Amino acid sequence: MGLNRNGMKTTQEFASLLGKAYATLGIRQKELAARLGISPGYLSDMKNGNRQVSDEVFGKIADMVGEATIRERREAESGIEELLQAGANAFTKELLRMMEAKQIAPYSLLVEKDNEIARLNQTIGQLKQEIEQLKNGGNDGK
Repeated sequence: MGLNRNGMKTTQEFASLLGKAYATLGIRQKELAARLGISPGYLSDMKNGNRQVSDEVFGKIADMVGEATIRERREAESGIEELLQAGANAFTKELLRMMEAKQIAPYSLLVEKDNEIARLNQTIGQLKQEIEQLKNGGNDGK
């Protein structure tokens, strides 16, 4: 935060902080003044540069804005988690529905069927070899 020559917060910075407080907290000057334990007129005088802004008042407002911002972020994160969970639940339900309708198969069943196909292909290969041996054996005897 910038300071003026006397080490106090500038009017512009205080006005900016007040704007953030009003927007973040969703309150007006009268309610903010009540929370700070000062009159709305006194708060207005500080905003307009007619009174010095104490570090205590500036700090209280900054803390209120910071806490509200943290709370909003947590609520947003919680909302995202709920959306992700709802999406995962809907996805799982749709997968189960598709499996019941035999539109898709579970991965484990696909692996099992792939293994079965590999075994059958191996058996087919062995049978082809036996057939060739029988053909060759039959030609040798003629």
